[in-house]
Amino acid sequence: MSIVESRDIGLTLAAGLAELHGAEIVHRDLKPRNILSLEGDWKIADFGISKNLSRVVTQKTFQQYGTKGYAAPEQFDGVAAKPSADVYSLGKILVFLLSGQTDVDHISFPAWRQLIQRCIETDPGQRPDIAEVTETLQNIPI
Repeated sequence: MSIVESRDIGLTLAAGLAELHGAEIVHRDLKPRNILSLEGDWKIADFGISKNLSRVVTQKTFQQYGTKGYAAPEQFDGVAAKPSADVYSLGKILVFLLSGQTDVDHISFPAWRQLIQRCIETDPGQRPDIAEVTETLQNIPI
Protein backbone atom coordinates (compact mmCIF):
# COMPACT_ATOMS: atom_id res chain seq x y z
CA MET A 1 0.00 0.00 0.00
CA SER A 2 1.08 3.58 -0.36
CA ILE A 3 2.60 5.47 2.55
CA VAL A 4 -0.55 7.62 2.80
CA GLU A 5 -2.86 4.57 2.89
CA SER A 6 -0.60 2.84 5.40
CA ARG A 7 -0.59 5.88 7.66
CA ASP A 8 -4.36 6.30 7.45
CA ILE A 9 -5.02 2.63 8.22
CA GLY A 10 -2.42 2.73 11.01
CA LEU A 11 -4.13 5.75 12.55
CA THR A 12 -7.52 4.07 12.36
CA LEU A 13 -6.16 0.92 14.01
CA ALA A 14 -4.39 2.97 16.68
CA ALA A 15 -7.67 4.80 17.45
CA GLY A 16 -9.45 1.46 17.75
CA LEU A 17 -6.74 0.10 20.04
CA ALA A 18 -6.91 3.26 22.17
CA GLU A 19 -10.64 2.62 22.64
CA LEU A 20 -10.04 -1.03 23.51
CA HIS A 21 -7.21 -0.27 25.91
CA GLY A 22 -9.30 2.48 27.52
CA ALA A 23 -11.95 -0.17 28.17
CA GLU A 24 -9.24 -2.46 29.63
CA ILE A 25 -9.38 -4.87 26.69
CA VAL A 26 -6.33 -6.33 24.96
CA HIS A 27 -7.08 -7.83 21.53
CA ARG A 28 -4.10 -10.25 21.52
CA ASP A 29 -4.58 -11.44 17.92
CA LEU A 30 -4.23 -8.35 15.77
CA LYS A 31 -3.18 -9.37 12.26
CA PRO A 32 -4.15 -8.46 8.68
CA ARG A 33 -6.88 -11.14 8.55
CA ASN A 34 -8.53 -9.48 11.57
CA ILE A 35 -8.61 -6.03 9.97
CA LEU A 36 -11.64 -5.60 7.75
CA SER A 37 -12.66 -2.88 5.32
CA LEU A 38 -16.35 -2.01 5.40
CA GLU A 39 -17.27 0.52 2.73
CA GLY A 40 -13.89 2.19 3.08
CA ASP A 41 -13.85 2.11 6.90
CA TRP A 42 -11.28 -0.12 8.58
CA LYS A 43 -12.48 -2.23 11.51
CA ILE A 44 -10.77 -4.48 14.05
CA ALA A 45 -12.44 -7.91 14.12
CA ASP A 46 -12.20 -11.33 15.80
CA PHE A 47 -12.07 -10.87 19.54
CA GLY A 48 -11.90 -14.62 20.15
CA ILE A 49 -8.82 -14.50 22.39
CA SER A 50 -9.11 -10.92 23.60
CA LYS A 51 -8.68 -10.29 27.31
CA ASN A 52 -10.75 -8.05 29.54
CA LEU A 53 -8.16 -6.91 32.08
CA SER A 54 -10.79 -5.90 34.63
CA ARG A 55 -12.12 -9.47 34.94
CA VAL A 56 -10.48 -11.91 37.28
CA VAL A 57 -9.98 -15.23 35.55
CA THR A 58 -8.88 -18.30 37.44
CA GLN A 59 -8.07 -20.40 34.39
CA LYS A 60 -5.46 -19.86 31.71
CA THR A 61 -7.65 -20.13 28.61
CA PHE A 62 -5.85 -18.88 25.49
CA GLN A 63 -2.87 -17.76 27.57
CA GLN A 64 -0.30 -18.90 25.02
CA TYR A 65 -2.24 -18.13 21.85
CA GLY A 66 -1.70 -15.66 19.05
CA THR A 67 -0.54 -15.69 15.47
CA LYS A 68 3.17 -16.18 14.94
CA GLY A 69 4.67 -13.29 13.03
CA TYR A 70 2.17 -10.84 14.53
CA ALA A 71 1.69 -11.76 18.20
CA ALA A 72 4.13 -10.36 20.75
CA PRO A 73 6.79 -12.86 21.86
CA GLU A 74 5.67 -12.69 25.49
CA GLN A 75 2.27 -14.08 24.53
CA PHE A 76 3.92 -17.44 23.92
CA ASP A 77 5.62 -17.34 27.32
CA GLY A 78 2.28 -17.38 29.14
CA VAL A 79 2.62 -13.93 30.73
CA ALA A 80 -0.39 -11.75 31.53
CA ALA A 81 -1.94 -9.86 28.61
CA LYS A 82 -0.97 -6.19 28.35
CA PRO A 83 -1.74 -3.41 25.83
CA SER A 84 1.92 -3.45 24.80
CA ALA A 85 1.25 -6.78 23.04
CA ASP A 86 -1.24 -5.01 20.75
CA VAL A 87 1.34 -2.28 20.05
CA TYR A 88 3.77 -5.01 18.96
CA SER A 89 1.14 -6.44 16.60
CA LEU A 90 0.35 -2.98 15.22
CA GLY A 91 4.06 -2.54 14.41
CA LYS A 92 4.03 -5.81 12.46
CA ILE A 93 0.86 -4.76 10.63
CA LEU A 94 2.53 -1.47 9.64
CA VAL A 95 5.40 -3.48 8.13
CA PHE A 96 2.86 -5.61 6.26
CA LEU A 97 0.99 -2.56 4.95
CA LEU A 98 4.20 -1.00 3.64
CA SER A 99 5.94 -4.12 2.32
CA GLY A 100 3.70 -7.19 2.34
CA GLN A 101 6.18 -8.74 4.82
CA THR A 102 6.51 -8.84 8.63
CA ASP A 103 10.26 -8.22 8.83
CA VAL A 104 11.18 -4.59 9.57
CA ASP A 105 14.27 -5.01 7.37
CA HIS A 106 11.91 -4.56 4.40
CA ILE A 107 11.16 -0.96 5.47
CA SER A 108 13.42 1.64 3.89
CA PHE A 109 11.63 4.79 5.16
CA PRO A 110 13.69 5.91 8.21
CA ALA A 111 10.85 7.47 10.25
CA TRP A 112 8.62 4.46 9.68
CA ARG A 113 11.43 2.04 10.47
CA GLN A 114 12.19 3.85 13.73
CA LEU A 115 8.54 3.78 14.85
CA ILE A 116 8.12 0.14 13.93
CA GLN A 117 11.33 -0.90 15.67
CA ARG A 118 10.09 0.76 18.86
CA CYS A 119 6.72 -0.99 18.55
CA ILE A 120 8.31 -4.42 18.13
CA GLU A 121 10.86 -4.15 20.94
CA THR A 122 11.36 -7.55 22.59
CA ASP A 123 10.98 -5.97 26.03
CA PRO A 124 7.31 -4.94 26.37
CA GLY A 125 8.30 -2.16 28.77
CA GLN A 126 10.31 -0.47 26.00
CA ARG A 127 7.38 -0.23 23.56
CA PRO A 128 5.54 3.09 23.19
CA ASP A 129 1.96 3.27 24.39
CA ILE A 130 -0.80 3.64 21.83
CA ALA A 131 -1.08 7.41 22.37
CA GLU A 132 2.59 7.86 21.46
CA VAL A 133 2.19 5.61 18.41
CA THR A 134 -0.78 7.72 17.31
CA GLU A 135 1.12 10.98 17.76
CA THR A 136 4.11 9.64 15.82
CA LEU A 137 1.89 8.39 12.99
CA GLN A 138 0.15 11.76 12.78
CA ASN A 139 3.51 13.48 12.32
CA ILE A 140 5.27 10.89 10.19
CA PRO A 141 6.55 12.16 6.82
CA ILE A 142 4.46 10.97 3.90
